Amino acid sequence: TLDNMAEKIGTLAEPFWKDNAKGTTTQSQIIDSDLDVIRPYAFYGLKGITTMTFQNKNLTEIGENAFEQCSVKNLTLPSGITSLSKEMFANSSLASFSATGVNEVGEGCFKNTYLTVTPDLSDDVSVIPNYFCYTRNAENSLKELHIPYNCTEIGYYAYNNISRINV
Repeated sequence: TLDNMAEKIGTLAEPFWKDNAKGTTTQSQIIDSDLDVIRPYAFYGLKGITTMTFQNKNLTEIGENAFEQCSVKNLTLPSGITSLSKEMFANSSLASFSATGVNEVGEGCFKNTYLTVTPDLSDDVSVIPNYFCYTRNAENSLKELHIPYNCTEIGYYAYNNISRINV
């Protein structure tokens, strides 16, 4: 189970997750204590978790695709996270996200999620990358768009299906 998992290990990695949790759990949330690194694909395909709150200021790195196809809907990251990797949340159930220390975002980070408001990031983000909040389904499109104050470049298809948006 996920009970006290963060207390037992300092790093979550795909092999640990797949071998020990089999990709599902009955727990509804994870709140970490000692994590410092989350490796690529660590929570890939995880079902049953809807809320994750990472508060440890030592958590400074999250790998590519770490939450891809994950059922998490609400996620909060600590201020120590300053960058989000490529396709970190792609094709996930993510609907609410906050990481106010983030100033760099990877391509397709929030591609095909359920966000209705652009992610809460630092105003220091200068580039919104290609496919940032891209979605194929207009029903799951953004309703509110917040562009960081210091943004100087918006990539291809960063936002689409946003016909009913409040800017």
